[in-house]
Amino acid sequence: MAQIDDAAAQLTEVRTRLAALEKGRHAIMNAFELHPLPTVHLAALQARVRDESEIRDATAELLARLRSHLVRRGATGADITLTYDGTAEDVIVVTAGTVPGAGPHGLDVITVPGAAHGVSVRFDAPPADTGDAWVALDSHLAEEGLATTGVYRQTLTGEGGVVLQAPVRELPRP
Repeated sequence: MAQIDDAAAQLTEVRTRLAALEKGRHAIMNAFELHPLPTVHLAALQARVRDESEIRDATAELLARLRSHLVRRGATGADITLTYDGTAEDVIVVTAGTVPGAGPHGLDVITVPGAAHGVSVRFDAPPADTGDAWVALDSHLAEEGLATTGVYRQTLTGEGGVVLQAPVRELPRP
């Protein structure tokens, strides 16, 4: 009986996740924009991880440290940009930063390269699972013959929204 209950709970979880993916897919289709991405300079903190499974914890730790830093500086409500750079071998660089004011005040200034071809999706409220939102975005891009590449950006707006951005490339045609 316990196995049946466990299987039913797992099935419910899968159905909930699929429903969230579908909802995110519809949101992305309505808020999807292709355009160049500008170079961004951030006063930031960084961590290096070896695997995608470590990104969530690294991001949470960096966000807590950055928000504490911003509170001490009286800069609450500022947009925070997270980046995920998996372009190097065997390492993903996770960054949490904000646009530098008069000076970075103890934070490193990081340059996020621009891209001639990029995608942006704006959410008025954070998606239930940001990873699922990226999966839904990649799925929609594949239908358009495109794929994300390079440094991924996620901006947490001061108003409570989220903007996902990434460079894109054309997929090879069969």
